Amino acid sequence: MPITHAVSFNGYDLTDIIEAHSDQANTRVIMQSVPKRHGGLLTESPVLDVRKVQLQGVYFGTDQQSTRDKIRAVEGALGYQKGKFKLFSDRYYLAWKSGFSHSYVPNTNLCVVVMTMEFSCDDPFEYDEGGPFSHNETLTTGDTVTDITNGFYKRQFHINYPGTQNAYLKTTVTADQPAGAVKEVIVRNLTTGRAWTYARTGSAGVINAGKSLIVDANYFTVFNDGKKDIKAWSGYFNWLINGDNLMEIEGTPASYLFNWDQRYA
Repeated sequence: MPITHAVSFNGYDLTDIIEAHSDQANTRVIMQSVPKRHGGLLTESPVLDVRKVQLQGVYFGTDQQSTRDKIRAVEGALGYQKGKFKLFSDRYYLAWKSGFSHSYVPNTNLCVVVMTMEFSCDDPFEYDEGGPFSHNETLTTGDTVTDITNGFYKRQFHINYPGTQNAYLKTTVTADQPAGAVKEVIVRNLTTGRAWTYARTGSAGVINAGKSLIVDANYFTVFNDGKKDIKAWSGYFNWLINGDNLMEIEGTPASYLFNWDQRYA
């Protein structure tokens, strides 16, 4: 579908009043001083500051009452909470209203008003409106054997990621195969070289039949059947990079669900 200009905040349409748009997204470097030395150390990568978007537009009311009602409606819709801020139909920011003002145009009998608003995005990236995205895989006894004694197998697959910023994965592993309880889970992104393991350690690290393990790289959390269980987990939280990602899963047969949001700079 073609991309269209569609300004809104939490579903409230602002397209009819917005005429001007400016965007400020700065970067900075982090410097660390070194004792007894002149100068300092710079980080290798710049840090993105809070993105700020300023919008301005004019509303032409039919009378004073309709103009005042519009002002109150816009101000109420912007609120004081973080929300979904869109400038175009295909992507959005996570932002909050950091400023709102209005001024009546002289000699219009208080029927025409100029509105100015600012949105701040502490997460400076754009998100794809079609998300969250998902990919399903099932590890079975028909896959490559890695440990016949314990009943461990592995399989590889690809996830193509078009986003320009890394996407952190939420991985759900469900023990719903004939093998029953899951005693080991390994998830690898062979493209990035990152992997994590959830394995049996004593009485911990087992996904009981019909239950699920959820590893969420967005929040650095590990839950087994709704309970935190980071002790049986080790490795790196996985992410996707732009382009083709060669993935690998290994362990007891189980169903895998991968979820992510596509992000753009």
